[in-house]
Amino acid sequence: MRIQILLNKLKDSGMTDYEIGKSICVPQSTVNRLRNGIHKSTSYERYEAVVKLAKEKEIIQ
Repeated sequence: MRIQILLNKLKDSGMTDYEIGKSICVPQSTVNRLRNGIHKSTSYERYEAVVKLAKEKEIIQ
């Protein structure tokens, strides 16, 4: 699943960009750029951190 979709699902669940960023150890601005498609790609480690967070929040299985 694309990181942009995961970040939008996390945002839709009620998390702010700041909270997401804090959870995955990146600035809010990076989360915002990824979520809005300004950054098209990211590191594998960052992607895995977003996937892990989405699983913890029961957004994905």
